[in-house]
Parts: sequence; C-alpha cells; structure tokens
Amino acid sequence: GKLGITPINNFFNKIINIFPAFEEEVCKISTEFYKCVETFPHFYAKEVLDYMPKLINSLKSILPEEEGFIDNAENKSTNNDFGKVLYVDNNIQFGKKVQVSLAKHGITCELAFDVVEAINIIKEDCSNRITTLVSDNRFFNRDKRFNRKQSYHISKALADLPNQVNVITLCGLSTRKLTSLPLQHRRMIVPMLKNDIFKNALGMENFCHTIKQLNREALFKIEQPSMFKDAHLSLYKLHRESYDYELIESDISQTAFTFVKEIAKNGFIPKYLLPAINGRLRTKNQERDLQNFRDILLARRFILGLCQLPYKVILRFEQERNKNIKFDRKDLWFLMYNALKNGELKLNLDEIDDPELNTAFNRSLRMSIRKNYNWQISKNYSLTIEEKNWLRIHCEYFANSFEE
Repeated sequence: GKLGITPINNFFNKIINIFPAFEEEVCKISTEFYKCVETFPHFYAKEVLDYMPKLINSLKSILPEEEGFIDNAENKSTNNDFGKVLYVDNNIQFGKKVQVSLAKHGITCELAFDVVEAINIIKEDCSNRITTLVSDNRFFNRDKRFNRKQSYHISKALADLPNQVNVITLCGLSTRKLTSLPLQHRRMIVPMLKNDIFKNALGMENFCHTIKQLNREALFKIEQPSMFKDAHLSLYKLHRESYDYELIESDISQTAFTFVKEIAKNGFIPKYLLPAINGRLRTKNQERDLQNFRDILLARRFILGLCQLPYKVILRFEQERNKNIKFDRKDLWFLMYNALKNGELKLNLDEIDDPELNTAFNRSLRMSIRKNYNWQISKNYSLTIEEKNWLRIHCEYFANSFEE
C-alpha cells in the first residue's frame, strides 16, 4: 500500500523527541532516507520495510545502545503510537529521565513544562493517543510561590473530555491527602512519591510497570466500544492500528462535517459521494473489509452530525414540500436514513420501509433509533473516542449555524 510522508516524519520526530541531543545526526539520516526513495514524497510499505534494516543500523550507529528504543522500532509495521504518556514537570531533567526509561519499555513519552501546556496537549489529542498522564501535585514559580494553575486544573480539564486517561500524581512527602482524588475527578488517579521513583534502586522500574498497566486498562476501554461486536470490533481495532489511521480519520471527519453542512444548507448532497453501508465485513480480503468498515464509520459520523441539528432545520425541506405534515420521532430516522441513502432530507416512505431502516441502523451502523445522540443533551452514548471528540468540537456549530 501507499504511505504518505506523515507517518515517516512521525517516526523520525519520535526519535528526536527521545534523543534531542542527536537531532542533527537523525536529520541527516532522514534526509539520506528520503533521497533513496524514488517515489518521494510518496512511499510504498514494501519499499520502507526493505530499507528498514539499513535505516535501523544507521540509527544504531549514532544513538546510545542502552536506550533500547531502536530495537523496538523494527517490529512496528503498523501505527502503534497509542498508549503514550504525558509527563508534566517544570524540571526538564526529571522529564528526560522518564522519557529514556519509558523508551526502554517501548512507550513514547511527551513532555509538558506547566499545567497550561499540558491542558492544551490533551485537548488536541482527539485520537486519545495519550492514555496516562503523570504530573506533580503542586507547581511553584521561580519565587517558590504557588502557580495559578495546579494539577487540579489538569484533572478538571480531563473531566470535560471523553478521552480515557489515567493519572499518576507525584507527591513530596505523603500520598495520604490524595486518596479521595479518584472520586473527585472520575479518573483512576494513582498517587506516588517522587523520591521513590527517582532515588530508590527499583523505583523507576516499578513506575514504568505501573504505567504499562494503566495504559493497558485505558486502551482496553478505548478499543472495546460497547456497540461494536465481532467483525465491527476487530475491524475498529485494525483501523486504529493501521499506518494510514491519521489520514483516514482526518478524511472521515472533514467529509462528514462537509456533508452535514451542505445538506443542512441546501437539503441535498450528490448521491455519488455517499458511503455504502451494505458492504460485507467478513470476506477473505481484509483490505476490502477495512474499507467497507471505514465507509460505516463515515456514515455513522454523518448521522451523528444530523442528530445535532435542531428539528426545524432538519425538517424544514420536507415541510416546504408538505406544509400539513406532522412528524413523529421515527420519521426523523427515516429522513436521516434517506439523507444517507439518497442524499436528500426528505422522508421517501414509498422507497424505505421499517425492515430496511432497522437493518441499516441496528446491523450495519450499530446505532439505536431509540436514542437521539444529541451531544449537548447527554455525553453517555456508546460511541468511539473519535466520534465523541468530533461531536465535542462541532456540536455547537451544527446546533446554531443553520437557523434562518
């Protein structure tokens, strides 16, 4: 398959992030790599894998052997950047030690130097790559006074996001005062003594194993959305681990947004642009199965966007055709399904019957017509993490932008 330049750049940027002292050398190797690829700026997976041994040897020749990161890179043919750690500390030396130690366990660690930076990073993590956050309990300025933003504000920001992120809070002398935090912020918060981690012989190793456990628990919840079963579930995991995940997710999000925006304005979108939701998910061709499932993801996001529109917006085109019509709740689902099937915001009851409607939503889309999926009313719907963050970003726009 064809790769874009983004996953290749991410690979080199990850190495530079872990080994900042070797940035110039890594950049030279990356430039040499790009020169060897005849199809640059496009890459083919086989071409990259064939070149990988030489690339690994080049990186090994300049990087410290004991860091252990590069050996793990040989095994990463898929996008496996989930389970990241965000370490928040205004002491860069502590952060670098944590980065190096976690790299030995194959875990990527991103650094933030204050609460504001940490909050910005987690708000931008719409794919929920960060699954563990490590933070000092208290932050001081240069005058040894409390900063205005403390770890409490990070937990508060997390509580407003759909992301699954477990938290380790680092304390100075005692963890006793932090035992109530999980109840306050609806997160698994593990208090740990900072001195135990950085000064005890086995402290850092125990710290890394705790993070691995927290990451596993968070990833399990993310990758097991309750509405997906069997083929849907396995293909969702495959989608998240694929090398083109970022590109495909961006395309799904932008396309769904455009569909909702255009159909809310005009009452229709071209039918040939719409995704098919009746493709088989269990064939001998995994690539085709994945493409069919991604069509379902696009269809789900389109329907979720329509669910955010005010009733008078989504019904107005049908009311213009028939001013005396009275709608019930199920009519809304017929109307939205016709938008997905034919690209028009109208009922079309002559063509669509109850069995087709139920099969489309219950079996193909794995959605319930008993729910309204309005994000401003409730956040407790069974959705993927990508769908939740997409609604978090766009729900207000959909709710307020189309009323005349």
